[in-house]
Amino acid sequence: MYSDSLREPIQAKIEKFNRHLLQFDSHSDKIGLYTGPSGASLYMCANYLATGQEIFQDKLNLILDDTIRYIDGSKSLGPSFASGIPGWGWLICHLAEKGMIDPDIDGLLGAIDAPLYQGMINYLKTGYFDPLHGAIGIGRYFLKRKQYRRIETLIDHLDEIKITTDDEIKWRKQNLLSKEEFTYDFGLAHGSAGVIRFLLNCHQLGIRQETCESLIKGSINFLLHNIQRDEQATSIFPSAIPCEVYRSGRNRPISSRLAWCYGDLTILYTLYAATERFGLYELKKDCITYLIKTTNRKSFDETNVVDAGFCHGTAGIAYVYWKLWHATGLARFGQEADYWYVKTLDYDADPSDNLGYNYLIGSFEGRAFKKCDDVLEGNSGVALSLLCYLHPGLADWDESMLLS
Repeated sequence: MYSDSLREPIQAKIEKFNRHLLQFDSHSDKIGLYTGPSGASLYMCANYLATGQEIFQDKLNLILDDTIRYIDGSKSLGPSFASGIPGWGWLICHLAEKGMIDPDIDGLLGAIDAPLYQGMINYLKTGYFDPLHGAIGIGRYFLKRKQYRRIETLIDHLDEIKITTDDEIKWRKQNLLSKEEFTYDFGLAHGSAGVIRFLLNCHQLGIRQETCESLIKGSINFLLHNIQRDEQATSIFPSAIPCEVYRSGRNRPISSRLAWCYGDLTILYTLYAATERFGLYELKKDCITYLIKTTNRKSFDETNVVDAGFCHGTAGIAYVYWKLWHATGLARFGQEADYWYVKTLDYDADPSDNLGYNYLIGSFEGRAFKKCDDVLEGNSGVALSLLCYLHPGLADWDESMLLS
C-alpha cells in the first residue's frame, strides 16, 4: 500500500463487505463473471488466499454448486465473457490454478470448448471482435484454458479483418448505442486498448508473436495519431470515432470519461504495458507524462464519476492508479490511488454494519442507482479492489479485467 493511514478504514470496510457477501443468495438465473454470482467467487477465492479462513472456501463452493446446477438445467448459455459461459470457464481455470478446486477440470469444461470455438469463428466472420462480449472475449477463455491452436486462429482472423491506413491498424465495430453506425473504438472494454492487451498476453506466451507485434504496433500508431490537444477536450483520447468520418488526428474532439471501461487511464496503462514489452522507451516516458496529466482530473465534468463501481466508478480508477504506483514506483500514482480509495470508502453512506453502496447500473436509457453485488458494477468489484490494496500478491485476479 502507499499510505498506512488507509489500512484501518479499508480493513473495516472489507469486514462489512464480508458480512454482506457471505450472506448473499447465489441462486440465480445468471452465471456471469462480471454480471452474476461467479464474480463473488473471485472475491471468495482472494479472501481465502489472504486469510486462510474456511468460511470463504465454503461460500465459494456454494456459489459454484449453484452455477453448475444452473448450467446443467439451461438450454442456452450466452457466449459473452462478461455475462455468459466463457467468463465462467475462465473462473474455473483460475480457481484450479489457485488450488481452490480439483485441477482436473476437463470434466467441467470439455463440453463447452467446441461450441465456444464455433461461436468465436462466427463472431469473427461478422467482425464482432469485442473483448468483453465478442470473439476476443471467447479467446480470453481459450487463452486461460491453454488451447493455443484456437488462439492462433483468432489472431489470424484479427489480422485478416484489420483496417490499415498508412502505418496504423484498427478494427471497426458496431456502435453500442446505434446498430446502424460503425465506429473505431479506443477503450479497454470494447476497443483497441482491449485488443492490444489481449495480443500482449498472446505475445508473452509465444503465440503468433510476429503477427501480434505487428498488430500491436499498428494499433499503438492508431492511438497516437488521435491524441487530442488540451484546448480541444478534457481527455487525451476520444472514446470512439464514427468510421465514416474518421480522419486520422483531424476529427472533432470528443471528451471521454476517467474509468476502467473507457478513457485515458486504461488506454495509457495498456500502452505503458506495451512499451515495457517491446522496449519503447521514449513512448514509455510519454505515457507516464500523459498519465500524470490524468491525475489533475477530479470534477464530475472531467471524470463522469458518480459511484464506487469498478467499471466506471472510483474503485476501478483507484485500482489502476495503485497498479501504476507498483509498476513505476512514482509517488504521484500512489497518492492518486489513495485519493480515489478515500472516495470509494465515502460512497458507503451507511454508518452501521450494513453496506450503503448504490451503483449506477442498467442500459444507457434506463440507468438508475441500485444495489448490486456484481464484479463489474457492484460490491464484489469494489471489495476486490480494496482487498488487493492490503494484499498486493492477490492482484492477478485482474487478468479477468484486462489489466494483466
